[in-house]
Parts: sequence; structure tokens; C-alpha cells
Amino acid sequence: MDIEAVVRLVMLAIAGGIGLLLAYLSRSLTAYLAVRFSAQQLFIAKETALMVVSTLKQSPAYEYLDTDKKKEIAMVWMSQRLAVYGLDFTPEDIDRLIEEAVLIIKEPQ
Repeated sequence: MDIEAVVRLVMLAIAGGIGLLLAYLSRSLTAYLAVRFSAQQLFIAKETALMVVSTLKQSPAYEYLDTDKKKEIAMVWMSQRLAVYGLDFTPEDIDRLIEEAVLIIKEPQ
């Protein structure tokens, strides 16, 4: 077996491990928030996070911002949108929802 084949196998194993880790983290986040919020509230929050992250990713107005600045904007937008629905998510909850949305958007289809 040549070195390129070994490198490919190692990279494939790493990619698989990362995929499993992301799936686990996504489920654990959902379980954590499901204890505190109803299914409808959680659905609204997750959809809002996906909308906010997608907007920041796709809009040319935000493409030159660094990741930290985009996250700061996402946190503010999420807080405002959830307040409109009367949902009281903590900054930590919002941070987790944004992280989950980023993972979902980055997943290969």
C-alpha cells in the first residue's frame, strides 16, 4: 500500500469521526433545549437560527466580516426575532442554536 492510499484512508476515517461527532452534538443540543422549551418553540428557534445564519452567509454585505463579527450580529438578530415571538432564550441557548445552524448549513448534501 503506497503512502497516498494510507493518507486517503486516514482522512476518510477523520471525516467519518467528525461526522459522527457533529451528529452527536446536534442531538445533545436538541435534547438539552427540548427539556426547557416546547416542540413548537424549539422549531421556531431552530428555523430562525437557520434563517439568520443563511442570511449572513449568502449576503454580499456580510461576506467580508470575520466569523466573530458575524456571530455577534447573529446573536443580536436571534435575540430580536425570538423576542418578537415572546421566547426567552438565554445567550447560551442562542449561541448553541447558531452553532447547530452553522453545522447544518455546512453539511454536505
